[in-house]
Amino acid sequence: GDLVDLGQLSMPLEDIKEAQKLSIKLVLEGTAFQNEWDIWVFPGKSGKLEIPEDMVVTDQWNTNTKNALNEGKKVLLIASELGNEENSVKLNFYPLYWSLTFFPGQGKTSIGMLLKDEHPAFDHFPTAFHSDWQWEPLMPKSKAFLLNNMPGEYKPIAQVVDDFHRNNKEGAIFELKVGKGKLLVCGFDIMDKTSPVGAQLHRSLVNYVQSPDFAPDQRMDLEALDKMFATVESTGPSVKSDGFDGSMLNVKAGNKLKTMKKGVKWDKSADQVLRQAKGTDYKVICKEVLKTEAGTAWAGEQIQLKLKCPDGILGELQVHFKDLKQQGASGIVEFEGRKVKLDKHTGNGKWIKLHVMREDSNDGKLVLNAYGDSDKELMITQIVLVKR
Repeated sequence: GDLVDLGQLSMPLEDIKEAQKLSIKLVLEGTAFQNEWDIWVFPGKSGKLEIPEDMVVTDQWNTNTKNALNEGKKVLLIASELGNEENSVKLNFYPLYWSLTFFPGQGKTSIGMLLKDEHPAFDHFPTAFHSDWQWEPLMPKSKAFLLNNMPGEYKPIAQVVDDFHRNNKEGAIFELKVGKGKLLVCGFDIMDKTSPVGAQLHRSLVNYVQSPDFAPDQRMDLEALDKMFATVESTGPSVKSDGFDGSMLNVKAGNKLKTMKKGVKWDKSADQVLRQAKGTDYKVICKEVLKTEAGTAWAGEQIQLKLKCPDGILGELQVHFKDLKQQGASGIVEFEGRKVKLDKHTGNGKWIKLHVMREDSNDGKLVLNAYGDSDKELMITQIVLVKR
């Protein structure tokens, strides 16, 4: 099972004038054993690209770019530095492991690309219908843009395949009619002239924009493009003072109780609702609502939380447990049939983050049950439902 160094393989490539995919095959004579590797060869400097007067190549979305489109010019927009986390996603060549919901925090959200490999935009850039190793050098500093509001039949030239829980339509290369002009958007970082791969894709796209084949039929207005290429996130429904960006429901348990109390029956009027977006609501079943010097909470050996939410949302439910009585409480938290262990959490308490999948919220309901160990009460001080 060890690897053995058989030597070096060298071959001249000077005569290759066009970018192309080649295959190297190694065969062990007299046996059925063989192996094969694909490589991509790109020519060196091919001379300066001539840009005609009716065409603009830019990495800026500004007044000059918009004026060029309104004047009927053709624009290649290299958009790898445009957009933000709200309207675009960063690219990664290596696919997401398993699921963004079950394994968050991977720093990636996609599982490859779907490419129109016979599209004239790729006439000078060899590719199959899926991403392969020639795309790997382009991925750092590149991005795709969210095209969820486009018609279902609209397909980008290079479409990033999103995690199935979100299933966003994400375009890394796509074309549009804008004003009197035509726009080709490229989210790949092809401005680096030291990269032979980037230079080749740049050349292929420039040639395409100059050709009669460049004839997009899907229209988009400048206002929509301003939002797509905005580099500062727009203000959304969030409670930034509490550190929960994008919260739909944010409730502090019993925070309106005026005096030290215990044995109070739950009623929504005792809670402080910091945020309640349209389509959300909640109900708590617990032994009591209590207020101590350490804080306020819903408490009981068993606590049930029923949430109403928009159908099919993705996000997370964050729940803060705090042992106000310092009794060394622990237990089990069950959310939509999935169980997690809640260890002892004296002191400042503990936040539990529970991922909300589309399968959880399709019926517009979310249910959490918390069970204390050894008949000890669990206490919830705050809940936050965040949409992602």
